[in-house]
Amino acid sequence: MTIHTCIRCPLRFTNRAELADHMAHDHRVPGEVLEVLAYPGAHEARPLYRQFASDDGVHRILLIANQTLGSESVMATMHARLRAHERVSVFVVVPATPSEHLASAPGAGRPAAAEAGLDARTDDAGLAQARFRLRRAVAMLTDVGIVAHGRIGDANPLRAAASVMTAEPIDEIVLCTLDHALSRWLRADVPTALRRQYDVPVTAIVVPPGAEEDAPTDDLAVNGTLAAEATGA
Repeated sequence: MTIHTCIRCPLRFTNRAELADHMAHDHRVPGEVLEVLAYPGAHEARPLYRQFASDDGVHRILLIANQTLGSESVMATMHARLRAHERVSVFVVVPATPSEHLASAPGAGRPAAAEAGLDARTDDAGLAQARFRLRRAVAMLTDVGIVAHGRIGDANPLRAAASVMTAEPIDEIVLCTLDHALSRWLRADVPTALRRQYDVPVTAIVVPPGAEEDAPTDDLAVNGTLAAEATGA
């Protein structure tokens, strides 16, 4: 039997409808948000231990962000980690948020061609903007002396995190998102779900309105970034 566990409290339910009703009435989480940010049940969850251990003195961070990835808040946090740890490595995952869910680019784009590991809802504009932000973030981190690499992840941040946590030796998760009025991730309490799932510290950075990075327009993202991908630029 499938057991559905609330991500905000210890209650469990035998079906999704009961869970959705509980989240809406007790935690004020809309049902549509719960559906978008569906998480694996107990029978699907991967082991909570990390498969790899590292004692080389490198503090390894999983950074999860999209629209806020280039914000001053993210860079300030990374600078702080660099001061606290002599060596820092950052794995950047940019969830491929559909363009209709981007605060900076409302309106749906075209469905993207199938790409391994990406949510089917992702469209060309959302995917292109995610690639643009990933490239820029890796370059910014490298410029300040942080070893950085990354990839585009599933639109669901929990799935995006899982794809890395089962394959990389991560010491800390840093999640950066918009403020509560705009953030689907905060409304679904993704930080708490990450803390319950993984035995590493989770830092949640909330970027106030107007402080997130400037985003490329849909035309620039699709025609510019995707063209650069195609040419290898």
